Amino acid sequence: MVSIDVEPDLPKNPDDKPQFFGVEGLGTLLKSLERKKISSTLFVTGEVLENFPDKVVGWGKSHEIASHGHRHQPLTSLTEAKRIDFIQKTLSAHQDLLGKKPLGYRAVQHNIDNMQISILERHGFAYDSSVMPNYPPFKSYPGWKGRAPSIPYNPSESDYRKIGSMKILELPVSPLFLGVPISGKWICGLKPEFYKILLMVHRPEFICINLHSWDMCPQGSVGWNNANFIEYANKLLEMLAGYGYEMASGEKIYERHRRRNR
Repeated sequence: MVSIDVEPDLPKNPDDKPQFFGVEGLGTLLKSLERKKISSTLFVTGEVLENFPDKVVGWGKSHEIASHGHRHQPLTSLTEAKRIDFIQKTLSAHQDLLGKKPLGYRAVQHNIDNMQISILERHGFAYDSSVMPNYPPFKSYPGWKGRAPSIPYNPSESDYRKIGSMKILELPVSPLFLGVPISGKWICGLKPEFYKILLMVHRPEFICINLHSWDMCPQGSVGWNNANFIEYANKLLEMLAGYGYEMASGEKIYERHRRRNR
């Protein structure tokens, strides 16, 4: 699965006004994917829908437009009523702009819980892609809550990190080996050659590439050197294709899973 979180740029200070240089430059990455005939899933925040409606409509011609929430903020500390309000707002924004509601959802910083999964299912989402099933033991991250299945699964109502009987499908943000994510900062820091070594050791059944619009920001503005981001991302995608991985959207994976389980 190829996914891109489309959101405001990483702020240098919490009180900074949101910037969208990454959104402005995202077309370069999307055209690169399209040349490879890759349809990605764009998890778009409500801020981007509101400020860049023409871009979102254009992206939707070749890529799936899913939800990354009404605003780029975790919902796990909010009441159920407030969460529902945010979900209804983002559903309305998608309906108004695109004429349909999104199938997929991804929580900000992958920070999700049982209540949120239940709310998503009740509001018609077909799948969620928030759960991180593994993560490097030497790093911490808000969304990493412990082990979970690394292939698509229907969650348990009592524990979203276990297989159960809910209708909503979880498409986990599955890494390669040792929990190493396939995301922009890691790709640029480790370089494609390191991922090649990981693939020689272990080739998981399902992986999720998790990029961000701010991967496209000018060098240095994201706090790490992303000068070769497009080049490295292309090399990695070609490598994965060579190993037989299909670069599919969340919508396509969900539809395939639904047909198989009729």
